[in-house]
Amino acid sequence: MRVAFGHQITSDDDPYVELTEGASHALSNAGSPGSTPAEGMAKPSFLSHLLSAISPEEAEDPEHLLDIQGAAGVPHRSLEDDNYRGMLIPKGSLMIANTK
Repeated sequence: MRVAFGHQITSDDDPYVELTEGASHALSNAGSPGSTPAEGMAKPSFLSHLLSAISPEEAEDPEHLLDIQGAAGVPHRSLEDDNYRGMLIPKGSLMIANTK
């Protein structure tokens, strides 16, 4: 928590510990994806919105896809120094998508 979000956990009563335990319990007991029936349509995701907004030509252009990469929300590390919109992202940096 401290490395990724700047929050130091000091006790078992920390609200983030409780939140993580609740989320882990829900994920563990939900079953495998697609194993339960769903009613209706799910709301479009942030990533599906980004992908549906690009043309076939833009989908072939790696430069255009820079804003979409990582939008799935899966934290990952930079494998090498990178430059994004004039900002240096050092090798080994932890990337966490911001979908606000």
